Amino acid sequence: MWQHPAGRASLTAGTAASGLLRVHGLLPRTLLATNMDGPTHYWPYYCEENVWHAAADPLAAGRVAYALFVSNEQCRVAMWEQRAAPRGEAILWDYHVALLEREDDDWTVFDPDCRVAERLPADEWIERSFGPLPAAAREFAPCFRLVAADTYRRELCSDRGHMRRGEEWRAPPPPWPAIGAGSNLMRFVDMETSFRGRVLDLEALRDFLSGEADCQP
Repeated sequence: MWQHPAGRASLTAGTAASGLLRVHGLLPRTLLATNMDGPTHYWPYYCEENVWHAAADPLAAGRVAYALFVSNEQCRVAMWEQRAAPRGEAILWDYHVALLEREDDDWTVFDPDCRVAERLPADEWIERSFGPLPAAAREFAPCFRLVAADTYRRELCSDRGHMRRGEEWRAPPPPWPAIGAGSNLMRFVDMETSFRGRVLDLEALRDFLSGEADCQP
């Protein structure tokens, strides 16, 4: 995941009008926690890989789980409570990925980039992550792609090419091997084209989590 390169000017303009949004630069990696000693793989700015590794745990335990992609048509989505932005301010991601899990009738979201907690009840994560947007900033509203965790584990390929600019890394890569050969990551991110899973807007995601809608990702 990465801040949209064209997002600084447009989001700053939205800030001036609404006082709600601001874009921030890349934080030094040392300011963001990593865990290479326990079962959790975490590396900042590689959320798709963090979730790919994390998805193995609920699958092994027989729990229902989904990779939850967050983006939109413009690949510019505003999220609050992300550790890459100061408290109380939003950051503009091109995409983000979290892990949605169900145990009994309770849904939780695993998002190690969330400063509130890495695991929250799904409804709380939604409320904290996606604040109200003024009319001038509706282009930053989220869409979601739900992909069954076993499908995601089986089919994701990422050679990390999206994190390179020429010969330089936009953010240092994780120390573990890349996932698969080649890359189909952006097909998961693309909310406009049919691919694995199902695309929902925010209201439809809430309906799915409340059991009011049947979603067959």
